[in-house]
Amino acid sequence: MFVLAFVVAFPLLTLYGALFVVNAIGFDVHRSLGGPRLYGELYVEPWAAAAFAVTFLGCAGYGYRLRVRAVMDAVEPTRVTREDRPTLVDRVTALASDVGVDAPAVATIDVDTATAFTVGADPRTQTLVVSEDLLAVLDDDELDAVLAHELAHQRNADHPATAATVAVLSVLRPLAVPAVAGRTAELMIGFGVSEHPVVRRAVTIVYLPVALCFLPAFLGVRTVFYRSFSRYREYVADTAAGAIVDDYAALADALETLDEADGDGDSHPFLDAFTVVPVADGDERDAPFLESLGAVSSEDAQAGIRLGLQPPTSERVARIRALEGAR
Repeated sequence: MFVLAFVVAFPLLTLYGALFVVNAIGFDVHRSLGGPRLYGELYVEPWAAAAFAVTFLGCAGYGYRLRVRAVMDAVEPTRVTREDRPTLVDRVTALASDVGVDAPAVATIDVDTATAFTVGADPRTQTLVVSEDLLAVLDDDELDAVLAHELAHQRNADHPATAATVAVLSVLRPLAVPAVAGRTAELMIGFGVSEHPVVRRAVTIVYLPVALCFLPAFLGVRTVFYRSFSRYREYVADTAAGAIVDDYAALADALETLDEADGDGDSHPFLDAFTVVPVADGDERDAPFLESLGAVSSEDAQAGIRLGLQPPTSERVARIRALEGAR
């Protein structure tokens, strides 16, 4: 419920926050840049605010769907049935029953990375993907713990919410980057390129205050908030997984094994929204896998965005072992 409320409120907070900044300093900026003195304030009709929220969420949702499709196209998962992999499918089905969710479709990927992730916002189309390397390096108890972790995320609708937030960032960032990065071509509109008073007022009253003052601060606060929230959801899923399999030690061992197999390095923001541990960007063992995901992560990486959606594996392991010791 909290996630739903946050997602719905986010575009309205964005709109009215920007409107507040415009009314607070926009007219002064316009006047300081040589424009005539203007009086009054801007406002948004409720129907227009609702239309903005729907459009904003639609763009974010569409972006999320495109990125999920890019992930699936990049890793080329092979859908498996009970006839193909009876042990794996039966294991997922039994754990899903314990978690209280519908059993997702199961797929495997043949990449040089030990990983697992779940994609899909619709319960009818969710897919739990595991790599062959993961199946090779984990024992039965560790595999159960990792699968339970992913199913706990499914129950809590964590992955769609986390990944959609990264998609939302791509909707807002183009508005802020031109001004913040000093790319002045966009700012020349209204300063000689166009003398039309409507264009000049749009740039000086709305664009400059929002791009220079509001969006950088808002995106920074939002990123810090959601980073904390996303890490909290990882801890919740870890706790749930250990309780489901009644073996916290197995989950801790599994995370250590996966982290060791994956190596150290910078993580990939969008992919981290899905995987059980961050995927490294600096270990040659992961190069083919990461190269195949370049279309998904390159835009965020080039913009310098490192959301850190996942807490450090060492912190998760320490917390899980503490839970095991407290039993």
